[in-house]
Amino acid sequence: MLVCAAAAARLASKPISFTLKPHPVCAIKKEDFPTLAFDITERPLAEILSGFDTAFSSNTSSAGLDALLAGLSVVVFLDNED
Repeated sequence: MLVCAAAAARLASKPISFTLKPHPVCAIKKEDFPTLAFDITERPLAEILSGFDTAFSSNTSSAGLDALLAGLSVVVFLDNED
């Protein structure tokens, strides 16, 4: 998912800023994704959603629904297995 986000960011006509909120049991290390610049937050969704205009979510997460109900545009990632 993050590799696809990095590829999409390179194609964008405007700079995109990414903030990742990983699942609590899924640690993400920035150094594992050197082609994508992003920040990491552990803050609850309810506290951070108002600071964004678009959410990029896995199809297996309810976070996308939370973002949609908060008024954000939501992009749902589907891999080749879905």
